[in-house]
Amino acid sequence: LALEPDSFALQSADPADLDTFMIVRNEGVGLLSWRALSPVDWLTLEPLTGLAGDTVWFHFDTAYLSPGLYETNLTVFDSSSFNIAADMPFSLDFNRYDTISFGHVTVDSGASGILPIDLTVMNALNELSLPFRYDAAAVAVDSMTFDLPDYFDVAYTVDAAGGVVSLLIRRNQTDSVLAAGDYLLAEMFFTSTQGSFTCPVDTAVTDSVGIYVEDVAGNRFTPVVRPGEIQGGVTTAVEDDAPETVPARFTLAQNFPNPFNLRTKINFEISEKSSVTLEIYNILGQQVATLISAALPAGQYSVDWNGMFDDGRTAPSGIYFYRLKTESESLVRKMILLK
Repeated sequence: LALEPDSFALQSADPADLDTFMIVRNEGVGLLSWRALSPVDWLTLEPLTGLAGDTVWFHFDTAYLSPGLYETNLTVFDSSSFNIAADMPFSLDFNRYDTISFGHVTVDSGASGILPIDLTVMNALNELSLPFRYDAAAVAVDSMTFDLPDYFDVAYTVDAAGGVVSLLIRRNQTDSVLAAGDYLLAEMFFTSTQGSFTCPVDTAVTDSVGIYVEDVAGNRFTPVVRPGEIQGGVTTAVEDDAPETVPARFTLAQNFPNPFNLRTKINFEISEKSSVTLEIYNILGQQVATLISAALPAGQYSVDWNGMFDDGRTAPSGIYFYRLKTESESLVRKMILLK
């Protein structure tokens, strides 16, 4: 009986959004029939029983948790082998931070699009400064719109040559406040260039302006930023030539080659039209890349992963998992990246 990974150390401002899992392995020769136990209320395991190779998903309920560090041990018993057990040390650093999230958008070659920018504030907002960068060779910023109350003054500048947008938002009425909560901060209207491209959108470091959130007491904080991306020239990364026959089942093949160095191919089949996601996870169970998020008809599909994370970083060597999920089913497989 072995658990993969053998420990977790997570840090998150919103654990409910985490897609985290472990895999129960059988390193012996006999039958493995296991059951799992979580000793804390804020962590639920699904499923609680299973066989060798099963995936156990973690669900977090932090409604009654204060920010802080929480530690526990998860235990999995092999009930078919004299209750042999494996323990997994598990820690959650739960920090509530102001968060700025850039959207993920796909447009046709040469088409226009809208990139949403979302804001989560934990304290009443007084002022916000946000410089962010995009690839000026891939997209041109046409305008910005803001979905904030009238008691905020909004200004922005666009450095079209350098690919930097600088936002400044300031409260103009002391008797009105933007309470803690989730908001659509702004929308960036843009036009893409011809051809295929991937344009990361993330914070920028400039000499004249920095990123901060200021509350009504005058305290300034550096927010958490979730990078976004604009993809152009493709409507989906899937080779979706219609198959001659409809697949009879839901399947996810082993990637090839595996292990791989620069690029690997993932084949799968779906037997009916469905909303489909194909995502990559690291060994900690953190989602690092999304290959597909679209409604697809029944058929056979093939997708390449180029070893890049959604934030534009190159994936390091290691073990990764890829999960195919429809509205009713989910499959997970492991792959190895070697450099």
